[in-house]
Amino acid sequence: PGEGVLHIKFNKLKTGGFKVWLFFWLLGEGKKDPKNLFTVREVENGLRIFMTGSSADQNVSEFDGVLDFLWGDSPQPFLRVDRYNLEERIPYKGELDILNKLIDALVNLEKDRVNSEEDKLFLLDENLNEINDSKAKLAHLASQFGC
Repeated sequence: PGEGVLHIKFNKLKTGGFKVWLFFWLLGEGKKDPKNLFTVREVENGLRIFMTGSSADQNVSEFDGVLDFLWGDSPQPFLRVDRYNLEERIPYKGELDILNKLIDALVNLEKDRVNSEEDKLFLLDENLNEINDSKAKLAHLASQFGC
């Protein structure tokens, strides 16, 4: 696939624990904003969200967009978010908001001082270069498409 909407490299990633955290984070986040609701489904190689806009119906036959969340540890630990339709260039309604909130949640979780480094689900690079680049890319998309 193409470059992806979001691609973050980690210094360390516990893939199983990360999957659980991301799944529950998405489940909770998908119900918070009544204008940007989404449902979460597990797929073979990750998670998929169906952006249903203001429709709280669990039937995902009608949706505004679909995002795929993939992660792994080869060749370097990563999180990648793609639009289901890789040809789609315009962000879906609510997409950039969700991804910015995800980035903020990753930073907050990684900064958590409760767990030692070896117990953390993931480690970001010390200077947050990946995070800053991702935020800049999302801001560019927002300005380019007026989102």
